[in-house]
Amino acid sequence: MHKAATALFATISLAACTPSDLVPTPADTTMYSPADLNVDIAKKPLARIAYAGEAEQQIGDLRVPEGEGPHPVAMLVHGGCWNNLGSIHNMGPMADWLAENGVASWNIDYRELQNGGGWPQTFVDWAAALSHLKTLAPEHNLDLERITVIGHSSGTTPAVWLGMADRGDAIVAENIPEVRAAVVLDGPVSLAEMDGVDADICRVPVVSQLMGGAPDEVPGRYAMVEPAGNTFALEEMLVVAGSLPLDFDTPVATLREQGLKVTKINLDGKSHFNLVVPGTPDFAEIAPDLLRVSQGK
Repeated sequence: MHKAATALFATISLAACTPSDLVPTPADTTMYSPADLNVDIAKKPLARIAYAGEAEQQIGDLRVPEGEGPHPVAMLVHGGCWNNLGSIHNMGPMADWLAENGVASWNIDYRELQNGGGWPQTFVDWAAALSHLKTLAPEHNLDLERITVIGHSSGTTPAVWLGMADRGDAIVAENIPEVRAAVVLDGPVSLAEMDGVDADICRVPVVSQLMGGAPDEVPGRYAMVEPAGNTFALEEMLVVAGSLPLDFDTPVATLREQGLKVTKINLDGKSHFNLVVPGTPDFAEIAPDLLRVSQGK
């Protein structure tokens, strides 16, 4: 097993022994790279489930806490520049930690730019994955009144969009349960603000590919996902600013002006990936608020 993967597996085992009112001991000093997290090192989920039948990427890993419930549930969305640089494995350790601390986790994959994604397919998948919680809820006693969407990096786009009161196109917004809270982990709160710096972050321009055009070409699509000009059905949002060179303050101010409760944590330019790994100092900084928000408290 990869050295970093071995260290991470040990970290996850430590987290399993941690009481729900504590966070994993921040003893893991590894600086995680995408390669370290794009391997299957989390515990085996309760089930891997297809939430739609059009593509092999339309799957999610379900983990359910011990006890009868009803369990709050978090949908986790990995990053990767919407361009297959990440994978469902990225969020596996966090999904384990949540389930061990009383929150059911639905860790999803989806179509990206290199495997049939883009507009509107990627948005269709995010919406379908969220909608599938209605199917899973009766058997696994999931509390659909306490849904949190957690996105890392480019996975923050669905976390923001799915929490809006009006999600736009009825094709991708039909039959979706309400989201109580959203968590933005070092990704763009404003997608339009990402356009223009995406090539520096992702090596190639990706935002216009995702949206099927630039902001001046398809303004309605960008408006659909922008905090400015929209209202949210969310009760609260947690925003974590890490190492990406993005403006977090302006969209957070916009959200607060709309009356949304927003907690913002600054990690002062630390690793972009360590914040999703239980046991690292970065994760320890965000874990109390992450758990509070995900539990619906």
